[in-house]
Amino acid sequence: MVKYHEGLVASDLQHHLIEALNGYHGHDIFSRQTGLVIFNKSFLRNFQVLEATDYSCHPFLRLHYLIFGGEILSINPDGEVFSKLSLRNEIELNSDNIREFLLFYFQTYTFEHEHLNIFESIDEVPYNLPPPNNTLKYLTEAFRPIAVYNTSTGFICDLSVIHSGDLLWLTVEADFNGLLRITNKQLIASDLKIRNFMFE
Repeated sequence: MVKYHEGLVASDLQHHLIEALNGYHGHDIFSRQTGLVIFNKSFLRNFQVLEATDYSCHPFLRLHYLIFGGEILSINPDGEVFSKLSLRNEIELNSDNIREFLLFYFQTYTFEHEHLNIFESIDEVPYNLPPPNNTLKYLTEAFRPIAVYNTSTGFICDLSVIHSGDLLWLTVEADFNGLLRITNKQLIASDLKIRNFMFE
């Protein structure tokens, strides 16, 4: 089945996809003022990511979906859609795309009602209020870039993440088919003053 072109969706296809999304939700959630963008992800065998942003409301509404042919799957914050795709053999991880998958997965996943956001440098953290210099020095030394280790069944990954203002070290096991398990969690710093930010 032919995939859609990556990038901003053309007007003729946009009308078709908005109708399909509204049909998926059972009511008109999107309008003619909705912008649609399609992304390819190297870890997805067939599906593509569809980003829908409706600028007719304030603040604007932005939702993400996985699409393939006539099938639409909503990317919900519980990670369930990735489990479904894994069971359908629609995710294929390797040493070249595991980092891309981790970044995407945790951008869309929530833990205890808050996002787990991966950062690889202290410079990436969107502070509301910068910490004191001694705390900043500690955080800079504590941050770890994504480290990936091969296993016979997939990968073991070490991550630095921000969750609800806390800096955590996570160890995650990932199967080749995209099933993830958090096997270790360690609190490094708490009560950081972080801006709210959304999945891009």
